Amino acid sequence: MTPRPRTERDRGESLVEILVSITVIGIAISGVAGGFGLLGAVGSGARSSRLHQDGVQAQTALRSWAQVLSRPADSSATSGYRYLPCSSPAGAPAAPVPAGWTAQIATVSYWTGSGWAATCTSDGGLQKLRLQVASPTTGTAPSAAATLDVVIRRPCKDSSC
Repeated sequence: MTPRPRTERDRGESLVEILVSITVIGIAISGVAGGFGLLGAVGSGARSSRLHQDGVQAQTALRSWAQVLSRPADSSATSGYRYLPCSSPAGAPAAPVPAGWTAQIATVSYWTGSGWAATCTSDGGLQKLRLQVASPTTGTAPSAAATLDVVIRRPCKDSSC
């Protein structure tokens, strides 16, 4: 049997050429898919960074607010916090938070001599305020929130210590 001679119509790709083509296409597709994954990671990192930055800003606002609340008011009542027996959260100065943020005194507890109570039967000279600060929710990024408990005491000059 003699092999038949090649003609122009018989010309095609060899198995090696097809395998090389498939390999090159596979590498290109994996590179493109990896690029999309990288873009997703960058977006996720940006959201995480923003959340961390908001968390730090919330902690800073809480600490500044706690500082104001812990400082007794001076005689002119222009600075500090004026202790009011059995007070409610409404009497406290506003929190120094950026526009769009929320700040509130979530709870006020009163010292009874043996523990903290939610209602004030007699003022023991100590109040515990639970401060909360939260950033606004933007797009898909969650809001950052922070809570801090601050104990306020009645100044000695207002009553016998």
